[in-house]
Amino acid sequence: GSVLRWAFHPVGCRVVQSALELCSMDEAASLAAELHGHVREACEDKHGNFVVAKIVEVLPGEHSAFVAQELKFFAASGVRHRFCCRIFCRLIEHASTHPDAAALIVDAVARQAEDLARHEFAHFVVAHVLEHGLPQHAAIATESLLQADLGELARHRHGRYGVEALFRHAALEDQAVAVERLGDVVQLAGHEFGHTAV
Repeated sequence: GSVLRWAFHPVGCRVVQSALELCSMDEAASLAAELHGHVREACEDKHGNFVVAKIVEVLPGEHSAFVAQELKFFAASGVRHRFCCRIFCRLIEHASTHPDAAALIVDAVARQAEDLARHEFAHFVVAHVLEHGLPQHAAIATESLLQADLGELARHRHGRYGVEALFRHAALEDQAVAVERLGDVVQLAGHEFGHTAV
């Protein structure tokens, strides 16, 4: 009954993470259940977010689905949050086949990739879905990014990472389309941020 209290403590959050890793699946699911109804609070906390991330990493979808179910109510702000963006990355890595997590990834990340790529924290999630997402999720994110002015996006302080991830992880035919849409690559190569896309 003390997981909720310990999840927000600098040392306690590490104890809870270790317990989640070391105890049985049933015990871990029971510990995780104590955060039901408190996902937003935990995801936005500098200590609590690590506990939520560990829940997604170590528990199968049927025991961690509550995280995606609660995230959907604040997904637009959550994906842009300094700590909560990490939870989206863990869902992409560990839970993207679960229906609740898959719907969240598609609706909150992949379809919004063009806009999110310019954000200070959300750009990490966009790059993550391109690199680690299921092929269908990455394809939706790629399609969203290809709607952008890629030359402008490549020159953006944060947007450049989305363009770089597009060239590293998208299908070759999508990369060819992206090259055509970049514009003047010589000029881009000399740009403070744009050079990373060339």
